[in-house]
Amino acid sequence: MIDEIEKLRKNQLILMSPLRQESKIIKMYEIIPEGIEKIKKIEEAGFQNYTLEEKKPKTEILELIDGIIKEISEWSEFNKKDVISKLNEIKEKLKI
Repeated sequence: MIDEIEKLRKNQLILMSPLRQESKIIKMYEIIPEGIEKIKKIEEAGFQNYTLEEKKPKTEILELIDGIIKEISEWSEFNKKDVISKLNEIKEKLKI
């Protein structure tokens, strides 16, 4: 159960807040609006047909790759073309 909750938190569907209660710290979980929408979609499609991805959003990955390409473009021509072509190949495989 803890692993599933952690997957939901990593996918930004729930928010965990630590709370101090007497001498202990407890974790309080809150379903955020995006989580509620996802739950509704899962209920409609059926829970057995849904698997939770643990990957970061593709757009975030593409932004990182674009930042790397921008930095690499300032390098000498020696390695620049090879590295940029490999990064572009990764972007194509992500298909966004």
